[in-house]
Amino acid sequence: MRHAHLPHRGRRPVSRAPPHVDACRMGTVDGASRQGRSKWISGGCPGPCPAVRDSRSSNPTGPHLTARHEQTRNQEMVSGSCLCGTVTYEVQGPFTSMVNCHCSMCRKQHGAPFATFLPAPLAGFRWTGAEAALVTFQSSTRSVRSGCKTCGAPAPIVLPERNMALVPAGPLEGDLPLTPQMHIFVGSKAPWYAITDGLPQHEAFPPEFGVQGVERPTVDARPGVTSGSCLCGEVAFEVEGDALIMQNCHCTRCRRARGAAHGTNIFYRAEQFRWLRGAELAVDYKIPEAKHHTVTFCRRCTGALPRVDTVRNVAVVPAGCLDTDPPLRPQRHIFTAHKAAWFAITDELPQLPEAPPPLFPRT
Repeated sequence: MRHAHLPHRGRRPVSRAPPHVDACRMGTVDGASRQGRSKWISGGCPGPCPAVRDSRSSNPTGPHLTARHEQTRNQEMVSGSCLCGTVTYEVQGPFTSMVNCHCSMCRKQHGAPFATFLPAPLAGFRWTGAEAALVTFQSSTRSVRSGCKTCGAPAPIVLPERNMALVPAGPLEGDLPLTPQMHIFVGSKAPWYAITDGLPQHEAFPPEFGVQGVERPTVDARPGVTSGSCLCGEVAFEVEGDALIMQNCHCTRCRRARGAAHGTNIFYRAEQFRWLRGAELAVDYKIPEAKHHTVTFCRRCTGALPRVDTVRNVAVVPAGCLDTDPPLRPQRHIFTAHKAAWFAITDELPQLPEAPPPLFPRT
């Protein structure tokens, strides 16, 4: 399996932009889209942008914007933070692309089905709080990932050698001037996640990126057992038997914790779960004002990990960190009233605007 990621855009070929470096190595791959042979070039779209919004309406109506207004919006400052609020940052465009990456490294760090990145000029990026609170991990020979040491939330990837910053879109506040334009590394896509949005799909990096992914180890599946691990592999676990439910959560806490469009969690009974190794590396962070919301991550790589809630007798597994296919597929979206404006739900799963009914109703 090859893995990594990068950004792009456009309805027609546009000028070349710097490639997005994943925690994997980059290289040439087959750039043919699964939706057809259309060729996509990194950079901004010279035509109308469906992601920008008309000044008179909150609905996407790019063609109604003047070129000057569109250019101004594309250079606005946006800010973001980790889940606990310790690590904060600002970034200013021009933003030329936005991409969904399905590589296993992104899935394991974020604990989500994919990560969405917004590349920006390095001159427009700055840390505004507690850069010293970052944990860094050399995930490949050419890439270093980082996350907050308190809450484990993924942080932007700063690439001085490419004069750019790759900012996770999930924690960003405000209305972004772009929407995702392609999926990359769908050859490494989680088997439980279905892409239904019609965007171009690439098996790995499009060839014009000129970079190559790296091979990642695979785990043999065992009947009735679902296995997973963190990004660095020092922590591993397994769950046995059927799951209770699997759902996509769009709440702001999940988007900040995962640095992604949404989290996808699988619920099991606590007794179905067990650590295989590295349990001492697992760190829990509970949001002070929350009744239950707690995230667990590896202190070495900040990769997402399951949380075992002994009070409610459940194990909550971030599906992105799984190594084998779970026994079910996502069954619903929850907290859709808080969904990221730049992400469109295009599947036919039920949508709950707020919290779902209790998994274990009170008796």
